[in-house]
Amino acid sequence: MAVIAVGLFVFPGWVKAVFGGQWHFFGVVFLLLIGLMMLVARFRPRSTPWVHEDSGEVNLKPWKYVIPCGIALLLVVICIYAFFADFSVLGEAAAVVPED
Repeated sequence: MAVIAVGLFVFPGWVKAVFGGQWHFFGVVFLLLIGLMMLVARFRPRSTPWVHEDSGEVNLKPWKYVIPCGIALLLVVICIYAFFADFSVLGEAAAVVPED
């Protein structure tokens, strides 16, 4: 987090000049963090393996309406795409490829 804060707020012009934008900078920071985690895991491993223990505070029983709601959400997304789509490009004129 400190690398992101310094890169974005202390040297904002440097980030744009070196990386060409914030997304490339974030990608490099992500790779550096992955490398750091791999180094820590390599040289300072845990003495005991991590095991997930369920505390029982959250009900993990599957919801009985998950399939109908999933299908409904999928249909809503398809309808939104269809509403904003330009179907005029699907006509015969779109199939004509201009010659060079």
